[in-house]
Amino acid sequence: MEAVNQKSGRGFYVFRPIADKKIYLVIPHRYTDEDTGAIGLQFFLEGAFSLAAWNTARRYPKGEPSNDTCDLARQPRTYLTALTRAMATIFPEAYQIQIHGFERAKRKSQAGKSADIIISAADDNPRQEIVNLGRRLSDGHFGSVRTYPLNIHELGGTVNICGQLLRTMVRNTFVHIELSHEIRQQLKTDPSLRRSFVRRLEETLQ
Repeated sequence: MEAVNQKSGRGFYVFRPIADKKIYLVIPHRYTDEDTGAIGLQFFLEGAFSLAAWNTARRYPKGEPSNDTCDLARQPRTYLTALTRAMATIFPEAYQIQIHGFERAKRKSQAGKSADIIISAADDNPRQEIVNLGRRLSDGHFGSVRTYPLNIHELGGTVNICGQLLRTMVRNTFVHIELSHEIRQQLKTDPSLRRSFVRRLEETLQ
């Protein structure tokens, strides 16, 4: 733990040794993306993820977006990027799944305003497993699922620092998931829906 006089938002990390599954969770905005912290913890406890990471400082310490940011999804030199590099080096096939939250009312497109889940690889060329994940989630009880950039052109996570880092390391293992407020409420309170969601992640991202 960080000492009282040395707290700088390095993040909180939980590890679980699992031989056959290397997918792992990152929740970089648990304060501003309401309920993503709790949902990430429930996913980790109920699934077979090898590790999970959460932010421990608010995205914008001064309250409003500014250059003074503790955003783990944007800062290039953090414990999270070190973890991302280490996992990509030791386990090249390990998928990093980032969980985010969005508000429909703030979206610019009709596709965004009507979406419940937006998934992407944080680039303009979605890999087949991303397309497959979108299809599998669409077959469940998760509302309207969009896959960037096939049927939505916002919230693709293209400037996400971990996604960029993995691409520079020639790792096609970044998965960016945006959850609407409505689906977050359901995932937080419905264990069977969470299990169904996690099962689709585990079975598609192997």
